[in-house]
This record gives sequence, C-alpha cells and structure tokens, in this order.
Amino acid sequence: MKAVVTRKFGHAELVSDQSLPALPEDHILVKVVAVALNPIDWMKIDTFYAPGAIQGADYSGIIQDIGPAVEKKFEKGDRVFGLVRGGDSRRLQNGAFAEYIVAKGDIQFRIPRGMSFEDAASIGSGSHSAGMALYRHLGLQKPYDVEDGEGIFVLIYGGSTSSGMFGVQLAAISGYKVIATSSAANANFVKSLGAQKVFDYKDPDCGRKVREHTKDNLMIVWDTVAQPSSSKICAEAMSSKGGRYCCNLPVEFPRSDVKSCFYDATTVIGEYFEYGRDKVPIPADPDAFQFGKKWTSIIDRLLIERKLKPHAIEIGPRGLDGVLEGVDRLRNREVSGRKLVYRIADTPGLEESSKV
Repeated sequence: MKAVVTRKFGHAELVSDQSLPALPEDHILVKVVAVALNPIDWMKIDTFYAPGAIQGADYSGIIQDIGPAVEKKFEKGDRVFGLVRGGDSRRLQNGAFAEYIVAKGDIQFRIPRGMSFEDAASIGSGSHSAGMALYRHLGLQKPYDVEDGEGIFVLIYGGSTSSGMFGVQLAAISGYKVIATSSAANANFVKSLGAQKVFDYKDPDCGRKVREHTKDNLMIVWDTVAQPSSSKICAEAMSSKGGRYCCNLPVEFPRSDVKSCFYDATTVIGEYFEYGRDKVPIPADPDAFQFGKKWTSIIDRLLIERKLKPHAIEIGPRGLDGVLEGVDRLRNREVSGRKLVYRIADTPGLEESSKV
C-alpha cells in the first residue's frame, strides 16, 4: 500500500511498498478516506528521528476489522475518525498517512450522520488534545457534569489553532468565561466558537490587557502554541495569585508561582513511546487511556447533538501525494485558521480497489 514514510531527518516521501498493518487485539483496522495535517507532522519529520515510520495523526475512514479486545461497540463498515501516533520509532506502521491504518479502538470516534469524512478528519487530535489539557490536567468540569464553570476565566492561547478552537468551544460549553488570543484576522471566527473576548497576540500589551480584562483573576491557561513568546504573554496575563498553565510542547514557563505542565496528547493511547529526537522514554499511562475512553463518548455525544463544530478545512490536491506539500506549507507558517485535509482517493496511481 501507499504511505508517507520518514527516510531521514527533515525528509519523508510517499512510498508504495508498505504491507497491510497487522491488527493488535485492541485495535481496529481502518480503510482511510481522508487525512488532516497538524504542525506536529513537520516537527516529527524534522526532529523526531524514526526511519521507516509512517507519519500522520488525524484520519477518517471505514472499519474493515475489529480486534477481539476492543470494548467500544463498533461494527465492520462503521464510519470513524480519530487519533494515531505517527512517526513512532517503536511502531513504524502506526501513522495516519496511509491507505490502511490500525488505531487503538476504544479511543476512536464515530462519524455522526450528516458529517463528511473530510470534516471528521479534522477533529481527532484536536479534540483529544483539548480533553487532555482542559479536563485531565487543568481540572475543568466536563461537559454534561452537574456543576459548571461558574463564571471562572479560562484563557485559550491560540484560539484558532487546530486544538485551540476545540478548547474554546468545550470550555464555553462547560460554562467557563472563555477568553482567547488569535490574530486579528481570526478574531471573529474565535468569537463565533464561544470566546467572550479575543486579544491580538501580536499586540505588545496583549498580556497586560488580558490581566486588566480579567481583573487579575485569570488562573487557568491552556497554551496551544507553546513557544517562548506565548508562555511570556501567558505569564503576564495570569493572576498575581498564581494558577495553572498547561501546554502541548515542552516550553519553559517564566513564573515559579504558577503550576505548569506539559503533555503529549498521544499519551491517551496508553502505550509506552519515545519522545523527540533524543527518544525520551514516556511510560505507558493507563489512566490517560481510561480518560480517553470516557472522553470519546462525550465528543461522540456533542457531535450528534451538533454542539461541537469541526475545524474549517481546505482540501488539498493529489491525496497522499500532496501531503508533503501541505507539510511544507505548515512548516513555512502559510496556513492559519483552517486545517489541510487530503482525500486518499485523489492519490495518483491508486488502485481502484483502494478508492472510496
């Protein structure tokens, strides 16, 4: 089968020599219909050395087979989407950018009636990332809990990013007073998701203005950008009383009075892996997996009830053959406020049996 595979640092290519992945007992086998890109895709190609590994995290497709240990009530032929760990040096065939993939069954999602494969492909990693950050690490009340946010401020730094836009929606659904940062061009989009106030991150006084707006009461921050510049603004915005800061890439936070954490959304898979170029060992996290199982049911319900919007998408050309051009666009920061999606059936030279 065709797949996008890492060859060396900074280089991946589309190959045609991949075998169908073996099906672990707690996984599902999926015929991929569409894939979506994330900034972590180019970062993994450039810095996470995993020669021979299939890349990609976000997918949608149709279940072909189900391992006997999968507990979620799936059936063959179900339309699904979700998250896998691409660029995995220990499990080379785990990536999404392929004709067929295997995915940890109990943390994948159902595509609701009326939603396209293309829209669904944009949701998996962003919704899992938002769940892990806001509800597991920062301790927010989940949607459908009896209690709600009771008007507590939550800052989503990067409200138009592929994960931040889900964070804005989910925190608002949970009853929190959501504020966010974005570019001025994306401010109205972020407000439409549920943010009460959006601040331009390019404004030199951004942090101070957030603190003034919240009257020095901002104590919960999710930084979806996770760069020194974003952590600095978050530190300036947060209350003088301290608080909690969470980010999805390792970045130093400049305040010792704030409890900070870094997480990798793929820990929700519940398996040991090695992080980054130095292959830092990340132990299996069974609790994260159990959280993920419950979280998927929440997202499934929100989508059925149409309370959660998928990301704005841009469909790229040539399927898997176009993925690497899309990765370059992300690497060069040419994409903002939308997610690049590619249809597998658009891949040149694909066998008819592989098209949906």
